[in-house]
Amino acid sequence: MNLINKGNNFMKCTLCNKLIKDYSVEFNHLEINENHAVDICKDCINKFEKWQQAKIAKLFPTKIMKKIFNKK
Repeated sequence: MNLINKGNNFMKCTLCNKLIKDYSVEFNHLEINENHAVDICKDCINKFEKWQQAKIAKLFPTKIMKKIFNKK
């Protein structure tokens, strides 16, 4: 486990190695399977979410998604 400071609830992000302030199991912990789990900071979650939105926009193009992601 990436526990840094249990008293202050600080954990380390698995992706960028930054400290996760105000760590929440519900929000920051991703359980892949019984053998693999990661802790992810809010910045990395937001980057991953935007990346996924761009992929979905290409798979299922709508006017709104085209407008958001086709700005170049």
